[in-house]
Formats: sequence, C-alpha cells, structure tokens
Amino acid sequence: MQAFEDGIYKVLINDTVVEELQAPLTIAPGSVFTYYRKGYRSRNLAHYMEAIRLTVKYYYNALAYECTLQDYLTRHDIILSEDSIMGDRIARELDMGNETVFEALRDIMFGENQTALLTRPMIRGIVQSHNVEAYEMLGRLLPLLFI
Repeated sequence: MQAFEDGIYKVLINDTVVEELQAPLTIAPGSVFTYYRKGYRSRNLAHYMEAIRLTVKYYYNALAYECTLQDYLTRHDIILSEDSIMGDRIARELDMGNETVFEALRDIMFGENQTALLTRPMIRGIVQSHNVEAYEMLGRLLPLLFI
C-alpha cells in the first residue's frame, strides 16, 4: 500500500486512475485494466535506502570473511552468506577493463577445468556491466544451457 501511496505504481481502469485500492471497483465487460510501475531508477534516494544499507552490510561481511573477488571467481569452496555484492563488484571490474576478471569468467563458462561454477551473481555482474564482449560471451553460453 505504501508503494501505491508513494506513486511507485498506478492502477487504471480504461483511462481512469484508481485513487483508492481498498474501494470496491465496478468493472464493465470490455474494460481495460492497466497497471503501471515506476521504473527502478528514481532521483528519490528514499526508494533505495534499504538496498544501500544492505549493500554496505554485504561489503562489510565480504571484508570480514577476507574474500577477494579473485577468490570468488576461482575457488568453488567460497560460500558467502550474502554474495549479492559480487555481481556489483564483477560489473565494476568489467567496466574498468579488468582482463583478469574477464578471463576468470570465460574460464568458468568455457574452460575445461570446472573448479568454479557460474553463479547468479556472476551472471548479474555481466548483465549489469557495460562490457559488450562479456554480453556476447554470456550469449554464446545460453544456448548450451538448454540443450
């Protein structure tokens, strides 16, 4: 309800905005029901405060475990309670042109030595980056997953 009140999403019936979600609705046959959700990007930092707080916490935990990004990419025995920041870290390093990270990802996807497995944070990092070569590498892998 708070998200609706904050304008993060809107509900329309035909061209009329529904102002109160708790009120009964009269929907005639042929009515068009529309749901709009505001994009994830907003200038209002209040929408991101919980995510920012969690990101700081996850970075702190990674430091406490002394887990480097290279360890995460090359060792299969690394288990973090929250590895979601690894996607952010991978995206940043790919955007900075870090060839070591790129090669580690390539080895995970196509290498003979399967010492590390491709994880959701790794895929997320590739997708969040602006590295076209990494996108293409991931694109070559996806058809192989569905054979």
